[in-house]
Amino acid sequence: MTMTKYSKFIALAFAAASSIAFSSTVLADGPAVSAVNGKFSLEGGNFDGKSGQAMQGTIAAPIGNAFGVQFDTAFGNTNSKDFSGYGAHAFWRDPARGLVGLTGSATRFDNLDVRRFGAEAEGYFGDFTLRARAGHQNGDFKDGSYYSAGARWYANSNLMLGIAGEHAVDRSIGHLTAEWQISTPSLPGLAVFLDAAKGSNSFDQTLVGVRYYFGTNKTLIQRHRQDDPDSLLGDSLISNQQQYRQRQQAAAAAAATGPAVCPPMSVVCI
Repeated sequence: MTMTKYSKFIALAFAAASSIAFSSTVLADGPAVSAVNGKFSLEGGNFDGKSGQAMQGTIAAPIGNAFGVQFDTAFGNTNSKDFSGYGAHAFWRDPARGLVGLTGSATRFDNLDVRRFGAEAEGYFGDFTLRARAGHQNGDFKDGSYYSAGARWYANSNLMLGIAGEHAVDRSIGHLTAEWQISTPSLPGLAVFLDAAKGSNSFDQTLVGVRYYFGTNKTLIQRHRQDDPDSLLGDSLISNQQQYRQRQQAAAAAAATGPAVCPPMSVVCI
């Protein structure tokens, strides 16, 4: 899919999710965040061809009835390179219809930074959720826009299957995801998840992990629509890694070619 077509697809998905969220009224029927809550995850696997591990955490809180905030953090290591990130959301949500909000994040991979500022939206349709994010990123790599869109299907109230795609500056990536909340009596917030991704510059990632939700005992679909939105940091860190790989590939190609050899007084090299 070309960048123009991808951008149009993302724009339509974002508009659809936003319009659903505001379809009836800006007054939410239920609280944007049911109560102060959070989640913590440990994950590991293949990070772009190298083994690695990461941990992520979020905490969300209501602001009145219709609004909420969330803060994200992540730390990890792959191929002896550290990465980390922080993010924040401020949003309106009706748990029966959808979510619209503003986002910001900062991520670092091997001392190279990416900062993102944008918006997010979700629309809820029974067992399906449409999701979209868009904004601008800058930092130590190439500046530009990012767009993402995805869909989730809840096979049952505790099993989610998802598909998503993102285009950031001049790179794209696609995801297949799954999450199952095991819901044992002693650990009601315990879930396991999978994220498989492929993208530009031969990027690939396969992660498995365990996640624990803190807060009221409820189903997975309720957690996703009543508590905390998804962390911002996964896609941003992938953008870091893709741009880092692109930079490494360019440096390797330049080293293999060697410095240019110019005839004396050649205007080409002056």
